[in-house]
Amino acid sequence: LFRLWRLRDEEAALLLDLPVRTFARWKSGAIGRIGRDGKARLSNLRVRVVGDVRAAAQARAMALLYLSAPLDIGAVVGEFWNNHFNTSATKVAFAVVDYQRALRANVCGSFREILGTSAHHPAMSIYLDNAKSKIGAINENYGRELMELHTLGDDKLQYYDHEDIRSVARALTGWGVSFDSVAANTWTPAFRFYQSSHDPAALDLFGHAP
Repeated sequence: LFRLWRLRDEEAALLLDLPVRTFARWKSGAIGRIGRDGKARLSNLRVRVVGDVRAAAQARAMALLYLSAPLDIGAVVGEFWNNHFNTSATKVAFAVVDYQRALRANVCGSFREILGTSAHHPAMSIYLDNAKSKIGAINENYGRELMELHTLGDDKLQYYDHEDIRSVARALTGWGVSFDSVAANTWTPAFRFYQSSHDPAALDLFGHAP
């Protein structure tokens, strides 16, 4: 795979967080000299990438993104937020590199700003199915993950209940995606609010009207 990408040993080793000499030994077939963690990273790469063409294309794009800039604090914080607001390299392969760039562009902003960046981006909207949530057919996936994973944590302390999740999902109906033509036979996904899909009814959140 790295040969197809035309990566040097130094670049491949950086992506795998391995010493260059260790990666070179693995490439020559001396897998037994690599530690357990290194083997796990190589195995995960094989499972996640090689078996799926879309994921392979996505992984290549992400690799080039990582290698195009120095490893500074902005890149590290950007990767932290990409992990916190994670999406899928297979379900939204066409949008996730742009999503990573959008998060990186907001690493110095407030949590509200980076949360808004994630919530509005087509990669997140499609990944957690909010793009197809509409009045009369509410999809709670994103509302649930927004509260449980992105902001408040799980509900063991009962900060919120299922009705709160449903209220958030209703408030976000109409937050969809359009595919805009940018060239011949080329479209790019973008956020779009669809008024006709939005549920305008009054709702309660955390026991009272927001």
